[in-house]
Amino acid sequence: MSAAGYQVLLDDLKNLDAAPEMVAAFRQLIFDRLDAERSPTERRVAFVRELLAQRERTVIIRERLQARFGVSRRQAYRDIDLAKQVVPSRWHGARA
Repeated sequence: MSAAGYQVLLDDLKNLDAAPEMVAAFRQLIFDRLDAERSPTERRVAFVRELLAQRERTVIIRERLQARFGVSRRQAYRDIDLAKQVVPSRWHGARA
């Protein structure tokens, strides 16, 4: 499903006549599904961006990437560099 499709579902939750617990559970299901559709690199880069927002040092971020995702030192630094880019690399050179 496209991101716009998920956004429609999230917007429609506001009008859903259901118990708040059910709405919260459905919202979590949507977010879990979105997360499952992301690539491993996208997950790691999102994790790095969260840590960068918390002003963690690069060496700490690298260590946490290695511990959490089991990536090599080299891959961890690639992910950090990717996270620091303004435009995600998957958009570079993309053709419509």
